[in-house]
Amino acid sequence: MQRNILIAIVALSVAFGVSAVAAADAPSIEIDQEPGTPATVTVTDANSEPVTNTTVTVELADDEQPAYNGTGVYTTDENGTVELPTPAESVGVVVTATVDNETVSAETTLEATPKLAIDVAQETGYPATVTVTADGEPVEDAAVTVESADENVTYDGAGEYHTDANGTVELPAPTETINVTVRAERDGASAATDTTLEAAPELTVSVAQDGPGLPVTVSVLADGEAAENVSVEVELVDAENTTHGGTGSYETDENGTVELPAPDETVDVAITASYNGAEETVVATLAGIDAIDDELPFGQQLQQFKATLDNDSHTGHAIASWVTDNNPGNAPDHAGPNGVSGHERTTGASDDAERKSDTGSSDAATANGDGNNGDGNSSGNNENGNSNGDGNNGN
Repeated sequence: MQRNILIAIVALSVAFGVSAVAAADAPSIEIDQEPGTPATVTVTDANSEPVTNTTVTVELADDEQPAYNGTGVYTTDENGTVELPTPAESVGVVVTATVDNETVSAETTLEATPKLAIDVAQETGYPATVTVTADGEPVEDAAVTVESADENVTYDGAGEYHTDANGTVELPAPTETINVTVRAERDGASAATDTTLEAAPELTVSVAQDGPGLPVTVSVLADGEAAENVSVEVELVDAENTTHGGTGSYETDENGTVELPAPDETVDVAITASYNGAEETVVATLAGIDAIDDELPFGQQLQQFKATLDNDSHTGHAIASWVTDNNPGNAPDHAGPNGVSGHERTTGASDDAERKSDTGSSDAATANGDGNNGDGNSSGNNENGNSNGDGNNGN
């Protein structure tokens, strides 16, 4: 919006063939208006002095102009001026005055008070942009005031601003969701609007894995609710010494989750969730197959291992190989009941078996000896022994 200034100059002709005087020596009318404000008409004589108590007439420029309550007859004051009211809508007028029996006139368009409009745009959790327009055009240097509309809630962005060449100002993102009133003023026009600025949500990131070597589930909550379309970035904590095929970018589903592939080895990862201006990072240890808990009973260890396998043709062989490599006989010294290791239990069982074998042989030898002696009180094999004894004696 620019200030309209119109100067009308009448060149006077002089008798006896004298040429017209220079424009600077002619009477004039100057019309000065800021759009949307009253217009000031100033009448000056050929010496640029204000002309007081002269009649000024204001008329519509043509029949196509809108109605204007400023048409009529005025008289200049001691400063040679009259003031015309601000039009309801832009209008073309002709202003005429009489100076030293000469008529001077000027035509101009008086600008109406602009119709301001305010638009506030914001993505949740991010700064807000206020745009002020007048009749659809950006308004530069409009005064913008922002106030909190919530009692006992403060906003760092409350205060006064001025629009830039694009008719905009930027408000900071709120730390908590808040209702605000935004007002704009320019050239006598004003507008106001109420809006809600949304704060970034509070993110909660959790990581779950059912067992070593199994896939990993990352869950993201925003203000306690499952958050869909959250950006999730997975990075290695120690990228120089570890690897994991699950690093990269993901996006949560409707349940607020993403699934990471099972790690081949135990690895630490940093998981960062970004959503609506909020960001949350957690560091988690993803257990590879090397993390099967050897403190558990052997059966539970086997279940952990089986859970890591795919249902393919090699499953049985893989289980058999793992059992062979990890049987209790190879357990650490502290494993087993009462601190007796699997190896000790196996060794003990072998010693018992050997002792039982030796005892059985001795008993058998004793029985055979009795039979050969032909003990009459013996039965079974001993009777056979008696028979043999009798036969021998007979011989």
